[in-house]
Amino acid sequence: MADNKDKYYFFQENYKVDQEGKLYFLQPMKNCDGASIEPIANHAPIVDKIQRKTDGFIVEEEVLFKVRRNYKFEQAISIDKKTMIGNQPHVKFSPACRIFPGKGHISLYSDFMQMQCENADIINIYCHSGWITNNDGERVFLNGKNSIDKNGLTTDYIVQLDPDLECYQFYHVDDDIDSCFNSVINGLKAATPDWLHIPFLAYMFLTPLNHLLRQKGKEPNFTLYIVGKTGTYKSSLSKLMLCFFGKINYGDSSPINFEGSQNSISRKLAVGADLPLLLDDRRPTNNSNDRLKYEGIEKYVSSAIGDRAGRGRLNADSTAKVTYIPRSNLIVTAEEAFVNIGSSSIARSVSIEITPDSINFNALQELQESPQHFNKVMQLYIQWVINNYENINDNCNNLLSRFREPFSNSGHARLATAFSQLMFGYSMYLLFLKDYNQITETDVNSMISVSRNIFLEMCDKQNKKVENDKPTVLFIELLLEMIETKRVSVVDLRKFDHNINENVIIPSVSISKNCIGYRDDDYIYLIPQVTYSHIYTFYSESGYTFPAGKASLWKSLSDEGMILTDITKKGITRVDKRKTINGVKGRYIWLLSKYLDNKEGEEDE
Repeated sequence: MADNKDKYYFFQENYKVDQEGKLYFLQPMKNCDGASIEPIANHAPIVDKIQRKTDGFIVEEEVLFKVRRNYKFEQAISIDKKTMIGNQPHVKFSPACRIFPGKGHISLYSDFMQMQCENADIINIYCHSGWITNNDGERVFLNGKNSIDKNGLTTDYIVQLDPDLECYQFYHVDDDIDSCFNSVINGLKAATPDWLHIPFLAYMFLTPLNHLLRQKGKEPNFTLYIVGKTGTYKSSLSKLMLCFFGKINYGDSSPINFEGSQNSISRKLAVGADLPLLLDDRRPTNNSNDRLKYEGIEKYVSSAIGDRAGRGRLNADSTAKVTYIPRSNLIVTAEEAFVNIGSSSIARSVSIEITPDSINFNALQELQESPQHFNKVMQLYIQWVINNYENINDNCNNLLSRFREPFSNSGHARLATAFSQLMFGYSMYLLFLKDYNQITETDVNSMISVSRNIFLEMCDKQNKKVENDKPTVLFIELLLEMIETKRVSVVDLRKFDHNINENVIIPSVSISKNCIGYRDDDYIYLIPQVTYSHIYTFYSESGYTFPAGKASLWKSLSDEGMILTDITKKGITRVDKRKTINGVKGRYIWLLSKYLDNKEGEEDE
């Protein structure tokens, strides 16, 4: 056997590989006297390593094999288990690699591959960012290039993000800490007003806390919109903010754009866990296909972040695919925003509107020359979060409740929650600065007060956007416009003597085909199907889709007390109510006329 050890390059139980790379199987003789050697293949697949990849939702293992052939190794090839146990386990290797004809050779070849996997080293590869707990029970924040543990930057974890997310990374910064803090604290103050950089900072420093809040069922569920015309530097500032978590220049593509598919966006929002992603440049367009696509993406990301819900899909065999739940936060820059997406989507957003003079360009350029300062500050912040995690976790609920109180009567409940979370993120940022001796306790209290006032004003503005985009408000506006432009007509019953509960006879009055109903002093009696059809068509001509179906619209009007409803004998509430006009009984939507008349009065003023 001494000669055999010199002759054969590799031993694996009953398998041997010679120096050239040929694979042999040692078949024991029936009389137990030695073994016959049978050649299996002109090459040998040798395990290099096993990689266990996870994107936070799916765990997959792949084995890297290096083929030994013709006295040398070929480049390592990834083989999954399905291929390994299939009828062509060598299919991914070079064409020169072949299995010799023979009974059972494919099975033996496959067995040789699998046997090597039993004791092979396993390397964990993370295809997502965000928080994990390592084998020692310690918290680690994963990111490209370097991750962060309680001691700072670490390369102990292999992170492979999607190509579009490779800009997210932590890296070594040699600049002194004070200069880094100065860029963030004073540099931003010189470049932008408080009402702009405070919400940005709050959102950035809230984002690494997503995981903690997720465990409590309080994960942020809103998108940050930066709205402004071209030339306002909204994209430049947004990309600078991403430098807290990575390395991205003004000319670099944003991680997400409006040209991508909803499926690709869905995955990025999921695997970019606890990072702020950027959906850049929602611009106006006259192309109807582009407009529908942009609106669709805008509605989708609003729902995805707002509900933390993924797209459920099926495989070809009708089994469920893994649903990717969004775990990132999202910034959207837009020249045009909240168009034709509905009030519900607007309530899932917080917006900042900027003008060309909002940003000091020269000061912004200075900050763009030192993006590493932002990266360093976030590294220190996440390390601070790790070392203070239990304290933050214990005080989280009380702080959120206290911060929510000023916003509780500010309108939509979602907005109150969103702004309390922004307050929480900003307060953690301030406490972090205080612990690093960058500000005092007095500064913390003062800046909390300033931020509260800014957020209260933002909440009020956003709530007005929600109210103005409600289907009921839009319905009244469209109805008034159609009547004024004579697109539709409403017969005025006040020209005839009648009682609201009596039959109304309208002699010698020609009712046009565009008539949608009747009116008197108190009510406008709308023909349900005809009215909705005209509203829907009229709005569609502008390139938009009315944000509510017929039943939903009437119910919304009823819920807001804008129409008179009917109670049936069985106690069921109906949105339409009986009335006899011209001797014909019918059911109409009894809209209180004051809503239309008041609107006319406002416009006259």
